[in-house]
Amino acid sequence: MSPSAASQSARNPRERARWRDVEVNHGIRRNAEAIKRGFDEYRVAFSRITRRAKNRFDQRNWPGTVADARVRLGLYDRIVRRVIGEVRSHALIRNRDVDAWASVKRIYAELIAGTGASGIAETFFNSVTRSLFDVVGVDPSIEFVDFEFQRIPTGLGDTPYRSYASIDGTEAQICDVFADYAFETPYRDMIADAGRVAQRIDTAWDRGAAPLPFEVLEVLKPVFYRRKGAYLIGRARGGPRVMPVVIALRNGPQGIYADAVLAGEEDLSIAFSFAHSPFQVDIDRPAETIEFLRSLMPRKPRAELTRALGFDRHGKTELYRQLRRHLGRTSARFETVPGEKGAVMTVFGLPGFNMVFKIIRDEAPGERETTAEEVRRRYDLVAHHDRGGRLVDALEFDRVVVSRARFSRDLLEELTSSASQSISIVGEDVLLERVYTMSRVEPLDLSLQHATDETRRQLLDDYKQAILDLATMGWFAGDLSFKNFGVTRLGRVVFYGYDDLRRLDECVFRELHGVAHRCKSRSGAGGSWEVFPESFTRFISLSSEEREHFLATHAELFQPIYWQLLQDRHASGEVVDVLPYRGDRRIWSDNDQLPGFAKDR
Repeated sequence: MSPSAASQSARNPRERARWRDVEVNHGIRRNAEAIKRGFDEYRVAFSRITRRAKNRFDQRNWPGTVADARVRLGLYDRIVRRVIGEVRSHALIRNRDVDAWASVKRIYAELIAGTGASGIAETFFNSVTRSLFDVVGVDPSIEFVDFEFQRIPTGLGDTPYRSYASIDGTEAQICDVFADYAFETPYRDMIADAGRVAQRIDTAWDRGAAPLPFEVLEVLKPVFYRRKGAYLIGRARGGPRVMPVVIALRNGPQGIYADAVLAGEEDLSIAFSFAHSPFQVDIDRPAETIEFLRSLMPRKPRAELTRALGFDRHGKTELYRQLRRHLGRTSARFETVPGEKGAVMTVFGLPGFNMVFKIIRDEAPGERETTAEEVRRRYDLVAHHDRGGRLVDALEFDRVVVSRARFSRDLLEELTSSASQSISIVGEDVLLERVYTMSRVEPLDLSLQHATDETRRQLLDDYKQAILDLATMGWFAGDLSFKNFGVTRLGRVVFYGYDDLRRLDECVFRELHGVAHRCKSRSGAGGSWEVFPESFTRFISLSSEEREHFLATHAELFQPIYWQLLQDRHASGEVVDVLPYRGDRRIWSDNDQLPGFAKDR
């Protein structure tokens, strides 16, 4: 167009409007494509890091495995921030043109159709949009609230698993499995391992009520990796009966070996617990893998399984959708949960919902100096480090809007008086500026109150083991009071009181000589925590008989040297591990295993 023509167009209102439309339409597609490129970048990088897990396992490169897990945890936010920076300066954002952005959403939906990970792609879009427009609550016009667009079926005619028929017996089946799931490092003794694994599977199958033959073994194609373990996950089938089967592999100095067999829903649920960090597993179509896992663990929420595969943000999306569906089915109101009131957090729940909600109080009572920023830092620390099967996963949500009518009067009064910086009432709605969610568990102090003598002993033993497992993974629980621990539906003790949680390298473990006996910990030089293990029993509610038992059988907990040696091992770069299954599930004895550690043979 010549300068005179351009000048004439500029003076023509109709022409100016037409060019604005052209610019907006171009911007709509450009922004949709920019977000899609960002999602593709995330997916490629996520897969590249995940695929390294096999090589790390082969080479026994455990520090590399830990490093990859941490890098992958931060990958999503890093790429979302880059995409936001790319599209923020565009006129659609400067003018906050929500109508045009709804068109961006529609075109983006067309671009991601048939990708095999459409749900995760939708969450990626939402992460960008919520930041760009500072969305409060939910805006369906510019966010994917539910699966709104028709999906193109993927993977038809293919299955996410391999099938092994039981023709020549279970041992032959397992030999075929090991041959298909080969590594560069050879198996230490494939035949011996196959025999022991087959014996465990046959025994577990025979314990079932239905006298049906074991016909086929179906094993997911990808191997699941986490820290020092590799897991083959499948199911045994015979008629209508299905039994979960997991073969846990380890790589020792003499080669790869089968360390344990998990045969049953409870064992598998513990391995996939919300207290464990995600697996490294390379999958193209996550939804199919999740449905397979749900056939083995039908009581596991889809959100929990999604996060177990490493898709943290989409797991949050699934949880939020689960909450919306629950609110739509019931008129129940949020209410304070049973248990001792938290000093730093207000905790509440919704009857029939498997999560609790935690909001930071404005001020901690008494002499506590904990700030809201410090609490947030602790929760962020847990989110980006391995939880070892003992730290409850916590999800952070911002700017959540809930009807005021869904809160009990007592709870709403408590929130407005003690957490006014985190909530506000807007008309008939309550705005939660920041709220954390955790899986619902029964507080350990309450469990112990109504437990039988035998159950109490088991809970106290697992409480001790939880402290050891946390230490093995580099954590010091800080406040060892029972109120900071919980019991899962499977009877496993976990920790959720993150107010005083510390990394081991933040602590200085000392003897009590010359220190007032009332101290269990105090601030030390350089921001470190001085901890006095000998005083622990004074802060644990035990009977005299139970205290004697603790001192006799778990003496290491009360000795500074135990904690100092642990610190030395971590400082040297050694990756110590916690097995995600019970010791009696192992198929090889390990007499030289140290308390609290899972050693390679």
